[in-house]
Amino acid sequence: MVTYVLGAGASLHAGYPLTTELGDRLHAWAQQTGFTWGGLIDELNELYGGLTDLEKILTELNDRPEGSRAATLSQTHCGSIIGALNVAIPELFYNLCQNPFQGRDLYQELARCKLENDDTIITFNYDMACERALKVEGKWEIGDGYGFSLGVAITPPSKTKLLKLHGSTNWLGILFDGHKGSSTATNVYGPRPCLFGERYFTYLGYSKDVRDPQCRHVSNPGGDPALILPALQKNFFNQTTFGNEWEPFFLCSPVRKLTISAKSSARAAFKPSIRLATASSKTT
Repeated sequence: MVTYVLGAGASLHAGYPLTTELGDRLHAWAQQTGFTWGGLIDELNELYGGLTDLEKILTELNDRPEGSRAATLSQTHCGSIIGALNVAIPELFYNLCQNPFQGRDLYQELARCKLENDDTIITFNYDMACERALKVEGKWEIGDGYGFSLGVAITPPSKTKLLKLHGSTNWLGILFDGHKGSSTATNVYGPRPCLFGERYFTYLGYSKDVRDPQCRHVSNPGGDPALILPALQKNFFNQTTFGNEWEPFFLCSPVRKLTISAKSSARAAFKPSIRLATASSKTT
């Protein structure tokens, strides 16, 4: 068993932006599409004179340090802007996934030439280009391929695992299990994110029969994308009135020993030189 680590930037070849490009791409996309919360992104762009340093901006929105531009806004308003960015990222990325590949599909080459049964990929990227390539090559299934089981045998067992440590654009925290009333609730989001959205299953090549049973009964949910946003200090949980939710989900370690020797570059990430130490078969 071999574990591969794909750093931020591994999906650049698939048309997804680097973190240094993400803020400005989000702003341009929001303006072009009339995104519902685009006004908040416009306001942030105006406040900072651009969104190139999105990591620093998100850090300031979270912490509102004295003297920062974010400190001129209320805590509630900063939270609203963060929420707008969190919703915008999956929408932008879904838009980008409709574009045809330009050049080599390095994820497909990884799946075809390097990946063996029981191998694991750890990625810090939000997009779904990797799992789609693995699925096309018969190396991955959604039923348990993310390192957690959907609870029923809706697909064959996945031959490999793809662990997305910063979340995924097709993961959604559905509020109160999709119920309008919350008087008896003991949590907001449940034990794990839901894999919600027919468009994402279709993108991965699944029929309408394959869905996450945790949200089959939900047609129009309120919820939050399950993404760890690129602030300098990342919160691996969602803070709610019930406490820090999803902390066990995001912080549960899937491997016992891992030696990393990798670069952020997509091409470097797929070279044999970054083949990593054998990992435990334990998954989240």
